[in-house]
Amino acid sequence: MARQQFSVWILVCLIGTSAWAQTGTCPSPVPRPTIPANPLLVGHTNFFCPVKIYDLKNDPKSSGSFPAGLKYNVYSAVGYELANSMMLVGPSGVVIVDTLGEETSAQVVADLFKQRVPTPDGKLPVKAIIYTHNHIDHISGVDTFVRASGKSACPPQDPSKVQDGTYTARPDCVEILGQANIIDGLTQTATLSGAAINPRSAYMYGAYLGPNNGANRINDGIGPQVNSGVSMFRLPSRMFNQQMEFNVAGLTLQLVYVPSETNDELMVFVPDNKNGGSGDGGLLFSAEVIQGPSFPNLYSLRGTSYRSPATWYKSVDTLRNYNSWCMVPSHGVPLCGAQNVQTLLVNFRDAVQFTHDQTVRYMDQGFTPDELVSKVILPDYLITNLMSLQPAMPAANMDPQDYLREFYGSVRQGVREIYFGYLGWFPGDPVELNPTPPVETAAGYIALIGKDKLLQEAQHALAQQQYQWAAELATILIRVDHEDMPARQVKANAFRQLATQVTNPNWRNWYITSAEELCFQPAGGPGCTPFPHPPIPGGLTSAGFIANLPPDKWVSSWTIWLEPNDTTQASLGFLFPDEGPGFPKEQYVLQRDKAVVRFITTSSKEFNAAWNAASVQVSITRPNLLTLLQNEDTLINQRNQTAFTTAMYNGCTQSPRLVEVIKGTCDGLKQFTDMFQQPPTQSPQLTLR
Repeated sequence: MARQQFSVWILVCLIGTSAWAQTGTCPSPVPRPTIPANPLLVGHTNFFCPVKIYDLKNDPKSSGSFPAGLKYNVYSAVGYELANSMMLVGPSGVVIVDTLGEETSAQVVADLFKQRVPTPDGKLPVKAIIYTHNHIDHISGVDTFVRASGKSACPPQDPSKVQDGTYTARPDCVEILGQANIIDGLTQTATLSGAAINPRSAYMYGAYLGPNNGANRINDGIGPQVNSGVSMFRLPSRMFNQQMEFNVAGLTLQLVYVPSETNDELMVFVPDNKNGGSGDGGLLFSAEVIQGPSFPNLYSLRGTSYRSPATWYKSVDTLRNYNSWCMVPSHGVPLCGAQNVQTLLVNFRDAVQFTHDQTVRYMDQGFTPDELVSKVILPDYLITNLMSLQPAMPAANMDPQDYLREFYGSVRQGVREIYFGYLGWFPGDPVELNPTPPVETAAGYIALIGKDKLLQEAQHALAQQQYQWAAELATILIRVDHEDMPARQVKANAFRQLATQVTNPNWRNWYITSAEELCFQPAGGPGCTPFPHPPIPGGLTSAGFIANLPPDKWVSSWTIWLEPNDTTQASLGFLFPDEGPGFPKEQYVLQRDKAVVRFITTSSKEFNAAWNAASVQVSITRPNLLTLLQNEDTLINQRNQTAFTTAMYNGCTQSPRLVEVIKGTCDGLKQFTDMFQQPPTQSPQLTLR
């Protein structure tokens, strides 16, 4: 079922808005944060200023690299959101590469793109939209660009019919393209892990740190910020596995699978010799294989599936095989000049390989994650090698070494993830097999040392600027007594001091947000007040995502929310009717057998018997599912403690009818939904535990 699926994006700032406006302007003057920031992080903001549409053919920093005779132009919208949206303008239309993370920002950029491609009817002649990968900041503005075209999106492709080769866009609808793994990647976050990732994302991206709370969010590392707004998704109309040649808008594009940050990442290459030019060169859209101006997020603090660095640097090598005169990333500014592109690619891939290889070398000698992080240190030369880079922006605005400084990922994060990816959680000492629970451990330390002594030592460590040690000591006291305000203040103050030191905004944002959770001080005021835990902003699990996935993804996700017991048995059947091309009839059964719910499809030999045995059967159209989930969102925002059951029951009993009962009653449907955990109505505590 949908969980925390608000139709706003993950990181709506509920405490205060950001200094960056969705209209696309840099803050001027820049608000001074109440908690000082590392000067390198402050300077890094210049990578996203000015907020502008980069015109590769005509901008002074890129025009010299643009070959004569090409029959297209390319634009990149930088600074309007965390990610970029890019537009290829061909002889007979435009192609959009990535759509930003929510509809308001996407609309701003779509309107600016229209100014570059004026048409008599005021439409943006979009022929195709390409998702570089499944992350929300690249796909969620899709409906905005479809509407701007004045056409409908092409119907979704049957995943069983995915194939490589050559494909020509249809003229009567907007093609949406992605790599074949995109649905699996999005399903995992939308219906499984997203409920856990959403609040963690709010901490990581600084959702609560806007001007009204001291302007302490400086930037988000690979972009200026995450904006609030409505998130939507459309299934791809065409997918591929390894490579596809795509003919669209009078252009020929090469789409290539390059797994890296995600397992559905794709690059786009526009070869000169097939688009009006000559030779073996071309334009490269690098997606997040090059993750913007930062050391890459080999592990994301918000939580992520394993990202194999060995796979990642080999995908960078794939990019290196293309003779690119300009690289347009999905985060940050374009980088033009073949030598600039190759310099960045070589040093970036070497940084990833070094982190991987040295971690494995020490791991194979028996070192554990806590020991590894002090051993794997990135060589300085990989960063200083970048001094010669000249991105497509004024040189005074940026430091090219930022491309490998820790502004988004960090070596420490990567090292721990690599160990986990190869060996899992167990470091080898059997004391870790069945450890004493944290609260009991803390109580034992307090009994051994004394509460007053521990607090005194924590305060002393804080005064001696030993901030990490101070926080660790205070944590022992807080584990046992969440209302120990002196300990909470020590830990909060230690985190605020650590936040001033780091270059990584993800770390800074998390330090400050955790400090506020421990000791909330609006706008830096005195004292501590309760942290205003809001409903969890649910972009990853939003209605617009879940309802537009294949419906089996929503139905099967119910199983993880069962509140188990050893006696109950019940079944519920689902029918999603045929709604035309791309939306076939589908049927499923959820069969509860005591402590487990089985998801049964028509391909199972058990299906017919399970369908006939279901005491309740319901029919839901896909548009009605979207409305149903949006209604659940509204109830969650209203702090309704039974939002899921209430939304389903109201959809069954009220007009307009969203859930049609085929067999059984609406009361029987309610009895079944009552067996499942209801969605939380506020963000969980991540630090005060």
